[in-house]
Amino acid sequence: RFKTEILLVSGLLLLLILNSLYLRRTVAKRTLQVRRTLNRQIKLEKEYKESRNRLAQMEKFGVINQMSGMLAHEVQQPLMAINNYLAGLRVYLNSKGYSDAETERAIGSLEHNSERIGSIVTRVRGYAKQKKGEMKSSDLAAIALSALNVLKALKFEHVEVTSDLPPEAKVVGDPLELELLIINLLKNACSAVEKQPKPKVDLKIISLDDKHWCLSVSDNGPTLDDKSFARLKTLGDSVKPEGMGIGLSIVRGIADKHGAELVFIRLPKGGICSRVVIDKEDAK
Repeated sequence: RFKTEILLVSGLLLLLILNSLYLRRTVAKRTLQVRRTLNRQIKLEKEYKESRNRLAQMEKFGVINQMSGMLAHEVQQPLMAINNYLAGLRVYLNSKGYSDAETERAIGSLEHNSERIGSIVTRVRGYAKQKKGEMKSSDLAAIALSALNVLKALKFEHVEVTSDLPPEAKVVGDPLELELLIINLLKNACSAVEKQPKPKVDLKIISLDDKHWCLSVSDNGPTLDDKSFARLKTLGDSVKPEGMGIGLSIVRGIADKHGAELVFIRLPKGGICSRVVIDKEDAK
């Protein structure tokens, strides 16, 4: 008797079920589209932020580049005056008979450091004008010793600095730039351990294989968190609050120019190991 009514009710229920399934599928599809749109928007915002940060860093280094060129130009004149005064002082002391071994040693040291400043000034102007330094046969071990001597004048007396260097480590590169690279790594390491109970920095040069030297600077500084460690690999960033990241940028630039690999490693007991792997001279 109720065959027709049962069929109608069954058909209605079937339509309701199909409609429910359709709505669920539509909602799931729209939800997926919204999620994809949001993810795309988040990605675009992240890329925009990174691009804006890179642009800001480029602008900062552009200003620094111009200022360094101006400062290098202005420093040359007083530097020439210092050299002239030193030459005149030597002549005057000799004429008066006041010159002795100690005085001659002091004047010679001043002249040597004046020449070194002049070389740095010339290199800074070359960087400002995008000029390349001279790549020649150099002894990385001797350069490291020179960098250690410079470090002694940077007021890190309380930091124990040890070294393990081979008698000779021949590479092809610019000696002054390689010295700046090592000095910056040593300065960063000494700054990182300043507040440690027993601050220690270790400089080593070892032969990795027949083709590569490995220069490493290790310290026993505090353990860096993931964010601070990641900033070591970012152009223009510094892990020090007051830092501008210029030192590490110089190190990266010099390493890249010499075809060297620069790697930072977190040590298990705290501190950082900075490693520079560079080709041996006979491997070029």
